[in-house]
Amino acid sequence: MAKTCKQLRLQIMAHQQEFYQILGAQHHIKRIESFVSYFSDCFRTETANLYVCEVPDEDREYVFDYAKTLPNAQNAFKYAMGTPKSAPITSDTLYEIHRRLARHTDIVGGAYRQFDAFTMKLGVHAPTYEIMIQKLDNLLFQTNNDEIDVLTRAMNVHYELIALQPFGDYNKRVARIVADSILLKNGHPPFRFDRTNDTEDYYKALRARVECDDKTYEKYMLEDLNYSWNKLIAMAKKSSYNQY
Repeated sequence: MAKTCKQLRLQIMAHQQEFYQILGAQHHIKRIESFVSYFSDCFRTETANLYVCEVPDEDREYVFDYAKTLPNAQNAFKYAMGTPKSAPITSDTLYEIHRRLARHTDIVGGAYRQFDAFTMKLGVHAPTYEIMIQKLDNLLFQTNNDEIDVLTRAMNVHYELIALQPFGDYNKRVARIVADSILLKNGHPPFRFDRTNDTEDYYKALRARVECDDKTYEKYMLEDLNYSWNKLIAMAKKSSYNQY
């Protein structure tokens, strides 16, 4: 039977408690091993799955492929995770994440777009520059609002940064890094999209929210986070440091 969003949220909280109970009973090396292995695996597999280049063969020489941009993604993620948990996410934060993502590419890094944008995967026009700036300011305010629960903030900033298209490129990567850093700093694993149908289902969920079907989007993202928790808990239980 399909779970409701409320049930999925409760399941996520239960996973969090279970994971920290595992860590609390075992050597601290397991904590390090589990998290480092998990994050490295995410960067190796899931990033390639979501960001495959869909271009004709004759245009591939102009596209920086996954292998070349992966170090940039790792560097940008490291920066986001290095900022204090209490520090607000600002335009400067987004600029620096994007600047690091765009290093050694043809994309201008660390600057908002001032041209019209069309999101091919969502099939909609992004807001004009002036409207985008206004909505982005409101989004950052909501993202930094501690009165809104962490899961909602992570899901919202992930979608809105994709919909607003504040940069010329790499908007999905910026969205993922910001959302994942919020989750990680609050005791959750990152979103993980490495299952067989995730690329298709991921964009279906985004398009559902475009059409104001917020629940379908929320449910998909919560199911994905439960999947992440299951992967991380299984890794912790199988740790080679059980003897400690």
